[in-house]
Amino acid sequence: MTPGIARDQAHEANGCASKAAVCPRVAPQGARARRSYTMGLMTQGVIFDLDGTLTDTEAVWDAERRSLLAQEGLVWSEQDSLATMGMSTPEWSGYMARQKNFGPGSESAARRTI
Repeated sequence: MTPGIARDQAHEANGCASKAAVCPRVAPQGARARRSYTMGLMTQGVIFDLDGTLTDTEAVWDAERRSLLAQEGLVWSEQDSLATMGMSTPEWSGYMARQKNFGPGSESAARRTI
C-alpha cells in the first residue's frame, strides 16, 4: 500500500471534511513528508513536569543526592529523602547544605546536584 493510499484511508476513517492532502487529523507517511507536515503546524502547547506529576522523578533525584554525598563521605538516609520530598530546588539544596554540610551553601549544593 502506498503512503498516499494509507493516508486517504485514514482520512476517510476520521470523517474529515477537508481534502486528504491537507487533513489536520492525518499526518502524511514517510520521514520527509512528516517533517514538512509538522513544520507547518503551530505548537498548541508544551508540558513541563517540574514536580513529578507525570513522571516520578523523586527516585532519580534521591539517587543523585545519595551518590554526591557519598563522594564526600556523607550519608543520605531514607529520612533525608522523606524530609526533602516535594521541596523546591532552593529548599532541598538548603537542606543539603545545612543538614548534611554539603558544600559552602545552598547555591553550591544545587549547582553540583543539577
